[in-house]
Amino acid sequence: MITKFKLFERNSYEIYGDLVNYLDDDFIEKYYNEKLAYDDVEEIISLWPNLIWNNIDDEGFVNAWKEDEINNYTIEEFSVYDFKKYLENNWNDEIENEVLKIWKENYEDDDDKYSEYSGFMLSDLNEDELKDVIQDVDDEGEFVKKTVEDRYKDEDAQSLIRNMYGDVEQMGGKDLLHIVDYYIDDEGIKKDYIEGEDFSYKKDSVGNNITDDKDLQYKIIEADKDAILNLVELFVDDDSTDNIMLDNPYKYQKMYMKKYAKANKGDDMAKANALKYINDHFGLDDRIKEKYHEHTILVDIDNYKI
Repeated sequence: MITKFKLFERNSYEIYGDLVNYLDDDFIEKYYNEKLAYDDVEEIISLWPNLIWNNIDDEGFVNAWKEDEINNYTIEEFSVYDFKKYLENNWNDEIENEVLKIWKENYEDDDDKYSEYSGFMLSDLNEDELKDVIQDVDDEGEFVKKTVEDRYKDEDAQSLIRNMYGDVEQMGGKDLLHIVDYYIDDEGIKKDYIEGEDFSYKKDSVGNNITDDKDLQYKIIEADKDAILNLVELFVDDDSTDNIMLDNPYKYQKMYMKKYAKANKGDDMAKANALKYINDHFGLDDRIKEKYHEHTILVDIDNYKI
């Protein structure tokens, strides 16, 4: 009796590599991009969060951030530094007179009278007194607006988020997406992700999908019918239960036998072995049994010799 045997001695990874080489690069690129690439922005960002920074409306994000602070902050949220900087940058006669008035009320003594403003007076004022100056010139709203705008004039979305939440690189992609969601270009992120994938990875991914996609199997056969030998070997190695050999048994068993016979120079014993291999793993089609009747008989004979 002919013993059960394996026609080839390769692993699945090697077979995938051989099969995907039947496909041209343009097809691989298109197939990967359309069928295997991630299409969900949240999923992409969770894996490659840095794609956000080239695809965010920086100006829109920063303006919205500033607007939120302007609308929600009061003068109480700011510091002595902010008060002095604002007064110095917006100095006018009204501010000067108000500083002079408040300084005289709190610091002037009978031995040292001032009728005009002097530079040291602003420095002498404490936090509450500086706030009084700003409020007395009826400018609190303008102070908040200008101070916030000045604070963020050189910021972008990434630096703002880092200042507020810490190390951006350590944030989870989904957490980051939650913060910037309304300001990112989804299509730009998808495009950058696709273009950033290494072609060899795309090629491997397409190869690994061969047993799961009969259309891909058909495409490989269309490219070169010799590929049927590798395909059958792959189906067996991967225990495939949904493939073209089962889809159209007669057509592809016939193709397999023809190509296998050619590869083995028509050797009768090789044909018999191939028939047994197909039968063990797919079940021989009745028309194949009839066509190769003489060879199927050989499978059941001990010590067959040509």
